[in-house]
Amino acid sequence: MAGSTAPGGGCGDGCNDSGRHTVLVRAWPEACTKGTAANRKAADAFAANVLPVVRQIQAAGVTGLRGLAVALNDRGVRTARGGMWHASTVGNLLARGA
Repeated sequence: MAGSTAPGGGCGDGCNDSGRHTVLVRAWPEACTKGTAANRKAADAFAANVLPVVRQIQAAGVTGLRGLAVALNDRGVRTARGGMWHASTVGNLLARGA
């Protein structure tokens, strides 16, 4: 990750991107902050829509992350970016909803 200035790939200016835009963030830090806030808001809205489905699956007896991922995929529920569910994406969703 060339240009990264913070551990974990972030730019170090409150933005959680890959660090590719470090120079731009220094020039326009408010744009980075607004972009991060917009992404967080969209992720929160997506989680609010999907969590009831996950809770329903859990109520049916599926408790493991992998099992939840399989159940979401079997129901045709896609991730926020239209992909398939994995244990890690379900874990991230549950952490956001906690």
